[in-house]
Amino acid sequence: FFQSDVFKRITEEDIYNGLQVVDLSSAEEGIAKDIAKHQIKAGGSRHLDQLQSILGHVRQNGLVVAADDCTDRENVVIETGAGTGMSGLVIASVIGAAQTR
Repeated sequence: FFQSDVFKRITEEDIYNGLQVVDLSSAEEGIAKDIAKHQIKAGGSRHLDQLQSILGHVRQNGLVVAADDCTDRENVVIETGAGTGMSGLVIASVIGAAQTR
């Protein structure tokens, strides 16, 4: 599959230009208060901005729904990366809170 000529012609510039960069951190600024309140080590302001933007993208794509809007399916949060699992913790907490309302 990846040996195809189509993939061999894709350049790093094609990939870079093909990805849309959207910062959705400002819509999620409220989580900073919760992280501070519970004394969670989030890794500094840059990491907090990243977490807020990731959460904004999760919400924008309809992955956080209130209990009334849930189907019988279970929510699964998959943490990727080599960090402390902070984004998974934040996203799972927001999903859990939305479903208890």
